[in-house]
Amino acid sequence: QPGFDAGHTHHNPSETAITSANVGTLTPLWTADVGTGVVEEPLSVNGRVFAVATDGDGTEPHRAVAIDGAGGEVAWSTELDDASGFFTVDPVYLDGNLVVPYHLHRIGDVTTVSASTGAVVDDQVPASVPWALAVVDGELVTTSFFLGSVRPFPFSFRVDGPCDAAITGTIDDQSQPRRDFAYVGTDLMWDRG
Repeated sequence: QPGFDAGHTHHNPSETAITSANVGTLTPLWTADVGTGVVEEPLSVNGRVFAVATDGDGTEPHRAVAIDGAGGEVAWSTELDDASGFFTVDPVYLDGNLVVPYHLHRIGDVTTVSASTGAVVDDQVPASVPWALAVVDGELVTTSFFLGSVRPFPFSFRVDGPCDAAITGTIDDQSQPRRDFAYVGTDLMWDRG
């Protein structure tokens, strides 16, 4: 998942081939063309690289893509229905599927795509707008938010999963809720911006 684990530490203890002594000698193994725009944080799982590609200007649907990790060939590319113009959030891998949330202001969606075939397994509108995902103890954790329309902006931040929580408050004109969060033990840490 983004940041490697539910704590988003960006540390993979199994990665021992790349060290500070040899990192400068690395060269590209392959590149893959997934279209124009931005690629969200990719995931490397079971020999494949998964990512979500946006079109860059919000006029075309985003795509979930799977790429062969050895040679860079695109295994499948699936359009996410109704996702054009939305902000795509980093996907997570859970139970053989790629789970992709996206949102825009007060609406959002979570699409689940089969990691092996690219077929859409589930497409649902959650109760509140998805902001970030994590996998904690084999369960999907969804954080979500709601921003009001007056200033300072009232917000509510909700966590659904093994630990349910809700935070409400206001943020000034220069701040916004961040989508990054981390689990430390049983505590949730969140940067409110």
